[in-house]
Amino acid sequence: MKLEPQILYQQHAFGLGLRGILVAAAIVVALLAIAAAAAELRRPSAAGGWLAGAALVAAIVAAALVMNAAAAHGCAPRFAGLASYYSNGESGPRTASGARFDDRLATAAHRCLPFGTRLRVSRAGRSVVVTINDRGPAAWTGRVLDLARGPAIALGLAGPGVARVEAEVVD
Repeated sequence: MKLEPQILYQQHAFGLGLRGILVAAAIVVALLAIAAAAAELRRPSAAGGWLAGAALVAAIVAAALVMNAAAAHGCAPRFAGLASYYSNGESGPRTASGARFDDRLATAAHRCLPFGTRLRVSRAGRSVVVTINDRGPAAWTGRVLDLARGPAIALGLAGPGVARVEAEVVD
């Protein structure tokens, strides 16, 4: 499946947010500190102990930030955020659930809701019920839901490509 080009870069090229930047920075610092500590183990010095301690602290901070970020994007039964749509212009490829993708069907991708979960997605007075059958959107996009083209058109999302929606689990 390919994403519509306007969705990829138009509105969210740098939409990581402060939390995403902090998580990425903590992970990079942790990896660099661990690499430096490993190099110091080959030639022990007073700095080796300091680097090992710094690596441990950086790894703990990175883990805490990642868990906090994961908890913030948990699988709540009601959520709101940016949604986009994806379409390859034809049916055929398999989704993460194993079902064949058909961009006309009322389906969507979500990071953690179980496959088969039905969601009522609303935007600007319109609503549509979709079934989760794929994984996504990518965490770095800042989006909470990827809709197939059919429900995106029903919600008036096909023009802008990305828009704020509200969603709740139906059953």
